[in-house]
Amino acid sequence: MIKIRITILVLIVLLAVGIFWAVWASNKWMIKKIQNISSFEDCAGAGYPIMESYPRQCNTPDGRHFVEKVENPPFPPKDSGQMCIQVITPAKNPQTGEIVEFPTPCDVPEGWEKVSE
Repeated sequence: MIKIRITILVLIVLLAVGIFWAVWASNKWMIKKIQNISSFEDCAGAGYPIMESYPRQCNTPDGRHFVEKVENPPFPPKDSGQMCIQVITPAKNPQTGEIVEFPTPCDVPEGWEKVSE
């Protein structure tokens, strides 16, 4: 009976040591993996969550923050500062006679004739 208890105790201790070692090794590997991250692309490639913002952002578990570098923003550049009212403006193509509605008077192409439909 004592041999069975000793055997069970030894197995429990070995299991505990094995679990402790697995957690320690995993944590050490994770720290090394995190330390190798130096850009947004690395962070995203490592599978960390990407924030739905513009530009996109990624955080590592150790608190570092990376922002995606955007070459060409999707927004049109600001022109001469001309203000334009948001009102649907119909205009006629002089070559085809086609009438198209534009979101603002500023969006009507040069050479097109604004019409009142």
